[in-house]
Amino acid sequence: MKPKDIRKKMDKLSQLIKNAEVEMKAIRKKCKHEDYDVGYYQWGGPGHYRVDKICKYCWESLGTPSEEERKEFEEKEKRKEEIALKKYKESLSKTT
Repeated sequence: MKPKDIRKKMDKLSQLIKNAEVEMKAIRKKCKHEDYDVGYYQWGGPGHYRVDKICKYCWESLGTPSEEERKEFEEKEKRKEEIALKKYKESLSKTT
């Protein structure tokens, strides 16, 4: 692929992303945010995340969860990590 073809493709993809972002913003404005989950919300690019309430339908950040919600989320994440670690250790024992 020639440099000018790469640039043309990248420009086209960039425009698709911009159009999608505009459409997603419009959808989020219409959403009633009737239900949410507590989870990791990425903002500002890779490596920037926080625990937030996130709309189940449009993925909009709805702000900071209550202390109880945050604690439940952290406990759930800890259980997931423990299960993953257990599976990893089991896979190691099968290979040795």
